[in-house]
Amino acid sequence: MSRMNYDKDVTSKFFDQAAPGYDDTSYAQGQPNAYRLELVKDILKGLPKGRTLDAGCGSGQLMRYLVEQGYDCAGSDLSPGMVEQTRKTLSTLTDRSVPLMVAPLDRQSDFADGGFDIIASLGVIPYVPESEEGAVYRELRRLTKSGGYLIAAYENALFDLFTFNRYTVEFFEQNFLPLVAAPDRANLRRQLEGLMVNPLAPAAPDQSAARNQVFRRAENPLVLPAKLKQYGFEVVDTCYYHFHALPPLLRNSSPELMQLSRDMEIRHARAWQAMFMASTFITVARVV
Repeated sequence: MSRMNYDKDVTSKFFDQAAPGYDDTSYAQGQPNAYRLELVKDILKGLPKGRTLDAGCGSGQLMRYLVEQGYDCAGSDLSPGMVEQTRKTLSTLTDRSVPLMVAPLDRQSDFADGGFDIIASLGVIPYVPESEEGAVYRELRRLTKSGGYLIAAYENALFDLFTFNRYTVEFFEQNFLPLVAAPDRANLRRQLEGLMVNPLAPAAPDQSAARNQVFRRAENPLVLPAKLKQYGFEVVDTCYYHFHALPPLLRNSSPELMQLSRDMEIRHARAWQAMFMASTFITVARVV
């Protein structure tokens, strides 16, 4: 769970500032977004080609692919800076006008009901608090044709069970301890911490990471299908990326383990172990 308070303006400004160098930092070889993009390209090849919206288009790397492949497409993003970056990315590829809009996920008012066969929303919904996600899913459903598809990427809540650090303790506290009828919850947490070698690590989280600067939350892939069903979507595929061959406290300190983790990308995206070893996932859901 994010420790940051949700503030839409703060999120927009964060990505405005990141926009000029976003491709260099987030889509470089070996970066999670690069693997995500390859997975989404593969997913799209298995779907009927149709009008596609990139809702949360960022710097426009998916939009670049869509235009190159001849998709009728459009894009939107909360950040004006990111929309401008997408516009620059596309300006070198095509003379035709590609609709781009600055808007949050829950207010895509420039686009008509059922206007898209496919909607991609990659790593965007995690920046929306759970209290507001219903409006987001209703809007995405409004925009998607019957039989169309939503491709969405999320932070993986189950990964915290694999980290063996303070995030694991917090996962137990938030998801398991509420089921335990015990009056002294704080004491139970201390006992949990006593089972672990590094219950307070990382003591100084990376302040350059988005999760430590703006609100961002994780989603449980086991619970998500039932949630999406409420809004008219049926999950048909799930794949994982950003692998950790061993827990981060080991993996991040070892170049060999970092390379082994990269070697797991793509080819193990649908392995059951990925549900715990990968920190992010993509869900493909069909409108029913």
